[in-house]
Amino acid sequence: MNERDQYGADLASGLYRYEELIDQTIAAGADLAVLMTTGRIKHNISAVVGQSALAKVLTSTHTLATVRQEVIGAHKGLAADAHRMSIRWSLDMSGPMDKPEEDRPRPTGELRSVA
Repeated sequence: MNERDQYGADLASGLYRYEELIDQTIAAGADLAVLMTTGRIKHNISAVVGQSALAKVLTSTHTLATVRQEVIGAHKGLAADAHRMSIRWSLDMSGPMDKPEEDRPRPTGELRSVA
């Protein structure tokens, strides 16, 4: 692997880590909002209690979703630049990195009959 390809692999690794951390943080915010709401209901606590805090948690989670969208844009831009400059930019691994560029139905390899 040449130095530019190594740089591309390092960028891909750093970007993947950044995306994962953002996703985990969004999930943690959502979990907290659920805990706040279900705990209040379970313990028969008025909806007025903690409403301001819940709104702040949900607002910050929404902000993180906006951040995630920006990072996706950066990802697409870096991938295009790497392609244009013939820099190998993918990681040599399977699993989480083996994901589609766009959110679309994935083929299952199975056909089913429809009536």
